[in-house]
Amino acid sequence: IELEPDDPSAWLESGVVYDSKGEYEKATDCYNHVLELEPDSLDAHFNRGLACFSCWKYEEALVDFIWMTKNDPQDHEAFFYLGASNHNLARYNEAIKNYNEAIALHKENGVYFLERGKTYNELRDYPNAIINFDEALKLNNQFGEAYLFRGAVRYSLNELDQALLDFTEAIKIDPDYYDAYIERGYCLNKMKKATEAIEDLKKAYNLFPTNYLSLVDLVEILFVNHKKEDAVIYLKEATKLQWSDDQSIIFTFFTWLFKRTERLNADSEMEQVTKQARLLEDINYNFSELREWLNEVTLDEPLKKEIIDTINSLDSLNKRKPVAKE
Repeated sequence: IELEPDDPSAWLESGVVYDSKGEYEKATDCYNHVLELEPDSLDAHFNRGLACFSCWKYEEALVDFIWMTKNDPQDHEAFFYLGASNHNLARYNEAIKNYNEAIALHKENGVYFLERGKTYNELRDYPNAIINFDEALKLNNQFGEAYLFRGAVRYSLNELDQALLDFTEAIKIDPDYYDAYIERGYCLNKMKKATEAIEDLKKAYNLFPTNYLSLVDLVEILFVNHKKEDAVIYLKEATKLQWSDDQSIIFTFFTWLFKRTERLNADSEMEQVTKQARLLEDINYNFSELREWLNEVTLDEPLKKEIIDTINSLDSLNKRKPVAKE
């Protein structure tokens, strides 16, 4: 786009256009140019921060949102996005402070309460998490995501009946709510309602058959409910798709696990899992259901120990929280 070099309004407008197309790098270049011409432009600082946030450059986003909160301290959105940036950088206590400021300025936005609730959940402060999800739902009783996350916290607290109600409410609001089917499936499975659990996981798979969680969660729930033949079918589907290293390791693990539970040699799979694990800083998986399954099945002790040791080794890399399936 050819723009007048000294026209900040045109550059700002061009940045907004690039933002709307998801071309955040180009948008950032435009906002940089505006700030060369007008260093105190509130719009340029906010928009540049939002562009950086949108392409996961949270440290860079912080710079602009901090500037905004100092230069326009009544801008509740700046405090909100400052909190969201800190949350995504795992600076949860800072994020809470930022969300507090945003809510003090603007109590009518349910998203602010939702996101503060998520941050309290990361801090394992479950009572405050639920309080915030409750507040979000007071503002909007059709807020499916608030039901989802409140249900997930209740699941973590083993309040399964209440969690089930929340997941079901989220699905009533959006019958195609993929995440809610996964969470409700796990809840039903923990309630020993295997048939309904599998039905929910299959619904999630049908909604999003190429999604990692759709496949891996369905493989696990089928397996722990003694439907390994069905689990193998979905595992084969998974091997046809491309995955990131932190995802493919889990499918390799299940291939190894299926073989070992039949006392078959799986040295090549274990070698591959071990090799992949050395290269990873984290994986996206929670092993709680498998651990419960191991307590319920009869396996000889050496084999059970082998499986537990492998799970523990992989779980040391696990940074996936049970409430948040992204």
